[in-house]
Amino acid sequence: MMEFVFFHRATCCGHSITRSFAPLIAELKKRYLVREYNVPYAGAHPLNILRNILFVRKHRSKTGVNHVTGDIHYCILGLMGVQSILTVHDDYAIIKAPNVWNRIYKWIFWIYLPIKLADRTDCITEETYRKVRRYVHSRKMGVFTPHAVDVGYHFFPHQLDKSCPRILQIGTDPQKNLESTIRMLAGQKCHLRVVREMTPAQHKLARALNVNYSNVYNLTDEEMLQEYEKADIVVFPSIYEGFGMPIMEAQAIGRAVITTRRAPMDWVAGKDAALLDNPLDIQEYRTLFERLVRDDNYRAQVIVAGLENVKRFRPEMVVERYISRI
Repeated sequence: MMEFVFFHRATCCGHSITRSFAPLIAELKKRYLVREYNVPYAGAHPLNILRNILFVRKHRSKTGVNHVTGDIHYCILGLMGVQSILTVHDDYAIIKAPNVWNRIYKWIFWIYLPIKLADRTDCITEETYRKVRRYVHSRKMGVFTPHAVDVGYHFFPHQLDKSCPRILQIGTDPQKNLESTIRMLAGQKCHLRVVREMTPAQHKLARALNVNYSNVYNLTDEEMLQEYEKADIVVFPSIYEGFGMPIMEAQAIGRAVITTRRAPMDWVAGKDAALLDNPLDIQEYRTLFERLVRDDNYRAQVIVAGLENVKRFRPEMVVERYISRI
């Protein structure tokens, strides 16, 4: 039986990448032998990198397929001599480098060596592929989206509360643009539900603008699903993303999503999505939000389009495409 071994980043670094692979891995487990590991160390310190590489080498499969799922790209160095796949989500490692020496260091261990040594490198979107090609060229690099919607995410009927709609935003990092959502909702009768821990500055802004909000974090998968089910509208006004899982998860539940007309969010959201040309334009954002709340026909159109769009992210379809590329 074919064996697959997946290596994820350290658990303290967050679970977004692990969660994005979970539906694919669950489907693979129905057919093949699958093992998963989180590397033990976080950060970019050379000693931690070496420890993680040795960890990957110890737990790799000599006859199966070994897959580094993202972020810890340098772990490909522990897979030399065996079959390996690298998934690249974005070029954050380089663009966030604080100085030229750190940028060179990240280019060598996060981009150049991993992509050159991997048997196959999958960029999760065309946008990611375009960006990574600025740093390195490889005939073994292409576009493949491993992300699939969890089987637990399916249509959940819900009547929008026009008197006080519940708005769900997932993510509080700078690129998630929570501040624009808070400013957009100033003066609106609604409840903003934020998943992921907010910063003191974000709390201060929401209180200053008298936005009715609540903040939860460290949720279980079941609790996260319930947040989608209870939401009236999901907002994802990101400035920059590697992919955008909340878009397709919300669509699968049957919720209207506001996101950005920027790659890859517009590609993930699909045709007839509710898209912002400029996620920093508060008036445009507010106008689109108010239309979704007020116009039942438009909201229904966005929901139906989302349910159709998300079919391409169903696990069984993603697995078939994944296996065909081995």
